[in-house]
Amino acid sequence: MAHYYEYRTTKDVDAWWTNEATERDKNKIVEILETTLTKFGEVTTRRFGDVVSVDLHINGKITFNFQIATRSALLKAPEKCAWSPIELDSL
Repeated sequence: MAHYYEYRTTKDVDAWWTNEATERDKNKIVEILETTLTKFGEVTTRRFGDVVSVDLHINGKITFNFQIATRSALLKAPEKCAWSPIELDSL
């Protein structure tokens, strides 16, 4: 639905860890996100349950959020995309 209707005030990316992702993989991805987003503003990282959320703050407001959760089941297999080894779930 978000693809067709902007119901959020921020621009967000929702992602999921695969079962193959190790703690080392997860930490590296979060580190890359933090380093990359720092070029644009203040970055904070929150962890709650099985979710990690990397937030970009501009002028004191969260304007972008990259959130990654653990997914226990898939509706269908992810598709290969140009950003290998990242796979696309769906639009």
